[in-house]
Amino acid sequence: MSRKGTPLYRFWRYVEKTSGCWNWTGHKFVSGYGSIQIALRKVRVHRFSYELHKGPIPKDLQLDHLCSNRLCVNPDHLEAVTARTNNMRGNSITAVNARKVACMHGHPLSGENLWVNPKTGWRACLACVRNRTRAYYKRKHPHAREFRSRWKSLEDSKCNLSSARHLSRTASFAATAEMQ
Repeated sequence: MSRKGTPLYRFWRYVEKTSGCWNWTGHKFVSGYGSIQIALRKVRVHRFSYELHKGPIPKDLQLDHLCSNRLCVNPDHLEAVTARTNNMRGNSITAVNARKVACMHGHPLSGENLWVNPKTGWRACLACVRNRTRAYYKRKHPHAREFRSRWKSLEDSKCNLSSARHLSRTASFAATAEMQ
């Protein structure tokens, strides 16, 4: 095999070195990562570059572009990290939500106002949960407010529970008597 046909030659042929990133100018996958064919197999060039300069990628780790440039093959810009770390460093929905310090209504997502689902890790603002619950209850039970206000007036008139029951029985008895 001639020198020009080696994977190393084909790799450096398409690398454009700048002061920071080493940009890949060759073929790209649809996802935006550079690719090179080695032994009838397409390989991502940033992985090839990392293994060429730093050795094999540890099992269960992914390469993270510290410069956020998918075409960069500079080994100093690549770091082997867990899938979670790689995801949290990016701009995915999960990463964006994890970085939030306040809910969409401005309540803090910390301390006593934070609830974390123990199964999923999903975070919720307790103030917003309470507001949604109140709104749902008002929608589903429209007469509950009227009942509470009547009950509250009974409490305010310093009636205890037994006298309130007595009053309601007396009122229903009087209504029945009037009907007859």
